[in-house]
Amino acid sequence: MTTNNSSHPNKKEPLTEIFSQLGRTYAIPVVLALGEQAHNPSVQELRQKIGSNNGMNVSKSEISKCLTNLTTLGLVKRTDRAISTPEAGYSLTNIGQEFYRHIIQMRYWAEKRINFTDSTISNVTAC
Repeated sequence: MTTNNSSHPNKKEPLTEIFSQLGRTYAIPVVLALGEQAHNPSVQELRQKIGSNNGMNVSKSEISKCLTNLTTLGLVKRTDRAISTPEAGYSLTNIGQEFYRHIIQMRYWAEKRINFTDSTISNVTAC
């Protein structure tokens, strides 16, 4: 079933908008990190985990902004911690957990089906 956006010319296609948000640099690594945690990690803990997994130097502000965007999308929830420091913990919502399961399946598919070599990657261009 297709939708007609002609009556709302500024309205974006929902799937395109979601993938636009999820295609940002840290969105998928944050979802993966939250899905793999047994507790509600802080921004600093997520920063360390994502940085060590990807060999990147990730700033606290970039992770915070990503968490805000994922919270707006309804994938992540913030939980204030009852400790002396004003630090929040983050976890996946029910929808976020469902999305995480799909991402794990996509990662499995990518690892099994796609063996890009450096030469293959250099020949791939965007649509």
